[in-house]
Amino acid sequence: MNIIIKAAESKSDVRAFINFPHDLYRGDSCYVPELYLAQKEMFNKKKYPFFEYGDARLFLAFQNNTIVGRIAAIKNDRYNDYHKSNIGFF
Repeated sequence: MNIIIKAAESKSDVRAFINFPHDLYRGDSCYVPELYLAQKEMFNKKKYPFFEYGDARLFLAFQNNTIVGRIAAIKNDRYNDYHKSNIGFF
């Protein structure tokens, strides 16, 4: 069971990152998806205000060329400055 982790850097990778929960929870009547356009804007480093003081990297996990997971590594410099810390979020 090999799992390959790939940074989601291209537009198609980010689109796959956003869409993954829709595939994962397809058929779950309790799943309420976030708006695609809102998430697309949130991950746009040129437009979303968070990226003026923080950074995020997106990653996809693949097994047999199928996405099986996703995670974002997030660094919020304002949080760290305020709390005098050096931590990240995921």
